Amino acid sequence: MSKTKKDRLKQSTRGRRPLVGSHSEEDRAALTLKQEVRAILTSGLRFPENEDALAVAIRKALNHIGQFYRTENGMPLFFRNRNHRLYDVLGRADSEFGRLVTYLCDVSSRMVKITRCLDRIQAEVCQMADTVTVHALAYNSDDGRIIAVNDFGGGMWYRERGGQWAWKPNGSEGILFWAPPDFVEPWKPQFSGNSEADEAALEWFLDLPHFDENTLTEKDQRMLLRATLIAPLFPCRNRTKPVAVHLGSRQQRQYDTGKTMAAKIIGTLWVGRKFEPVPVKRSSERGEEELQLTLMNQPYVLLDNVDTAIPWLNDFLCTYATGARPTRRKHYENTTLVYYEYRGRLCLTSRDPKFNREDVASRTIPFRFKPLSPEERKTEWELLNPVAEKRNQIWAGILTIAAKVQDALPHLAPPALRGRLADFLAFGWCVGAACKEETQWEGMADRLALAQAGFAVDEAPIFSILTSIVRRGDVDEQPTSEFWKAIKTTGEAINVEPPRDAASCTKQVRELRELIQLSLDVTITMRTLHGQTLIQITRGPSWALQEGVSEVTESEAFLEGDEKLVESNKESTQSPSPRSPS
Repeated sequence: MSKTKKDRLKQSTRGRRPLVGSHSEEDRAALTLKQEVRAILTSGLRFPENEDALAVAIRKALNHIGQFYRTENGMPLFFRNRNHRLYDVLGRADSEFGRLVTYLCDVSSRMVKITRCLDRIQAEVCQMADTVTVHALAYNSDDGRIIAVNDFGGGMWYRERGGQWAWKPNGSEGILFWAPPDFVEPWKPQFSGNSEADEAALEWFLDLPHFDENTLTEKDQRMLLRATLIAPLFPCRNRTKPVAVHLGSRQQRQYDTGKTMAAKIIGTLWVGRKFEPVPVKRSSERGEEELQLTLMNQPYVLLDNVDTAIPWLNDFLCTYATGARPTRRKHYENTTLVYYEYRGRLCLTSRDPKFNREDVASRTIPFRFKPLSPEERKTEWELLNPVAEKRNQIWAGILTIAAKVQDALPHLAPPALRGRLADFLAFGWCVGAACKEETQWEGMADRLALAQAGFAVDEAPIFSILTSIVRRGDVDEQPTSEFWKAIKTTGEAINVEPPRDAASCTKQVRELRELIQLSLDVTITMRTLHGQTLIQITRGPSWALQEGVSEVTESEAFLEGDEKLVESNKESTQSPSPRSPS
């Protein structure tokens, strides 16, 4: 938004009447409009004079109770002073804007004359209204000096660096937020006056998911969960959107692990008590379009039990995570495309994922959940009701951490961390630094790359077979034909279907080579000698650690030569090696 337009929006929203005054003003405008509409409809005026008079009266009343805007994409909007909410200007009677006009006129907007007036208003706003930028979950200035967070109820929580959080109505300071559907409950942080107590409320929330100790430790996953809650509040630092994937344990049963309940707990924090998962449709056209619309209109979206192959899902997840925006045809244009923004964060749960293509897996955060014991089992009411009751306290904890990060940002220089989620990893390091856990975050980033690689090859039969083989030791250099015989024998022994022949086996190893090396900590060497392909597999340092050489459970530090990371891992992890498949 240009400075002039932003100043104009500030001026139009500053000094707005309090809510009670807005009620009175809107009531007077509605009473006047009702009288004018009835007079026009009973005056005997013919078309087009009667429609012209109706359009003028409706526009005049709406301008008394709010302002018209359009987005940079040409989407027409109406800002209602009474509740500080934005409405899409649509000619449909069943839209929020259509219902507002019906209320003001006391005549159904389904009436043909009224519908045509709405179409005219829509066209005029698309061409003539001031252009504004509408923000989704949060707004930052480019330098992070200002944070404003959408409270989903016609207001925002606003803070300048070094200052205090303060509530302001939507539209203040030239910042406009999108209004989610009515089932999304507004939130109001319940600050205790003690930052440690507020952070404790967030820590209580982070302890609720039933995480499994796997490649990523429980501590790792709680750090990641905290970062995924803070990241949407800093859109200037987070262009990419990691996809949260909730999976069962790699070694134990996949069902009854609490992975869906963990997503519902997070959904309750974002949406409120009415949060529910979204069903997945396999149809490529309808299913993808519905998911796009859902992500444009909800702050948090859960696709539950995605266990079957969906043709469009892998490509969709890649474009979503990289920040690509869906397109639609511009209103009243045949050849002009406009771009929309995904407003929500996406989570998927699965027992048998089919969306773990390598480029997709590298853009996910694979959370793992362990099976619930009978003593740990609780009802949904027992789990979700406390979250709903403490929702405002948890939000106070989120804002408290966000304030720490905002104040620290000018003095932080995140290291280069490997992975495709570069924005998220760098920002997560800043969150860790604000919480004095930056060293742990650096170790976690290496383990995240391993977890993503493991997720990508989890369901590949060749991976399970190779895991069993390298447990016994290195594989000496040998022809691929002999190697396939070992693969076949091991596959039959562990009841996993092996590749059908040596050529197929070699092809699969080549395709998954990088992921297998990363996930199992091995080096696969392939060369051709006298027309024959030879293969050799050498185990990495972490295998020696697993066999009792050291108590350190992560080998990434040795691979990188980072002694500080080794010491950090000694203190922060006491789990099986992430490279160990057992």
